[in-house]
Amino acid sequence: MVDQGHQDLEQKRAVEKGLLGGVMMKVEQYDDDLDLADFIEDEEEVQCLYDDIPPKEFEDYLDGTQAMDKTYKNGKVWRDCEFGSIKLEPWLIFANKESFYEVFKDFCVQEDFGVFVEKSDPTRHLQSDIQANPDIPVESLQRICMERYIIQVKKRLFYKVKAIAKELIHGGFGEAYSLLPRYAEMVKQTNPGSYALVTWTQVCANVQPRYKACFFSFAAQVRGFLRGCRPIIGIDGAHLSGYYKGILLTAVGIDGNNEIFVFAYGIVCTESVETWDYFMRNLKCLFEKEGCNRDDWTFLSDRMKGVDATIMEAFPRASRRICCQHLYSNCKTKGFSGTTFHKLFWVAADAYNPYVFNKAMEKIHAYNPDVVLYLESTTEVWSRHQFDPVVCCDHNTTNFVESFNSCTKP
Repeated sequence: MVDQGHQDLEQKRAVEKGLLGGVMMKVEQYDDDLDLADFIEDEEEVQCLYDDIPPKEFEDYLDGTQAMDKTYKNGKVWRDCEFGSIKLEPWLIFANKESFYEVFKDFCVQEDFGVFVEKSDPTRHLQSDIQANPDIPVESLQRICMERYIIQVKKRLFYKVKAIAKELIHGGFGEAYSLLPRYAEMVKQTNPGSYALVTWTQVCANVQPRYKACFFSFAAQVRGFLRGCRPIIGIDGAHLSGYYKGILLTAVGIDGNNEIFVFAYGIVCTESVETWDYFMRNLKCLFEKEGCNRDDWTFLSDRMKGVDATIMEAFPRASRRICCQHLYSNCKTKGFSGTTFHKLFWVAADAYNPYVFNKAMEKIHAYNPDVVLYLESTTEVWSRHQFDPVVCCDHNTTNFVESFNSCTKP
């Protein structure tokens, strides 16, 4: 019995050894066939894992941070539809212009019709606003377009829009110049005593006459100047900024309150000897028409071309004052400048007696002798101590004329 049990135990151990030996043999055989490359997978076969996050939709960007978010929320975002079922509605929102063009093209083909797009004209939409307020700022027009039509337009475009709208409302410059002869006759008929003259080029066969110059003075203006203003006339020319340009020549007086009094003006093509002669001859005719034959007026201006000769021809006994500001600018052009010279020059210009004037000129001579030579060569009167006391006016600049010129600018 014991031998039988011992025999069974030995058999069991033998079986286990056999099984273990077989396994070891298989493992050794498998190890011989192993290759390191079997454990390396190709990168193409490796699938990287990403977070499954969907892309943002159009509505996700409407977070209220932009001014147009509220407007866009009132609309409807376009969703792709099959051809034949495309339906366009008001306030549809597209991702971009290209997608809108494609959808609109398919819709036109689907409905079998064509579309002709005409360029938008802001003038037509803003004409009523400009007519109600001709001086409306361009910033206000830009804001109107944004609030009324939800369109952002560049500010520089509205300058052209205002010009076109004013031309549609009031007419163009060419039309206005063609009406000048009728305007001159109307002035003389409705305002007796006024002086109005419009000059045209010489009429030739088959050649339409063209505008050359004009001169206007209302009766109340010239009579007010002759009866209530000082005998000093400031003259100046200002460039016009209209379509046809030109030069505005003006004659400005000073009343008893030292306020400006404009009494004559004219529009010429250029500022030259011929145009100033035209203006001075008409100014003399204007005075003679009112019974004033005085020719000893005091004229104040800068050194404009042709002024001296034409003044002396029309008013032989007239005296000339030069604008000190322009005279100082001429000195700077010739190289005479600096803080010291600036102070001494205006001391001499504003001197009411010869003593102060001579002292200032001595200091200027010590500063630069060439400046004194240039100032002494000036034939016009420029220092206040040399002014005629009968005129009762100490203006030595044309600032009062420039004040009127600034009012004519848009």
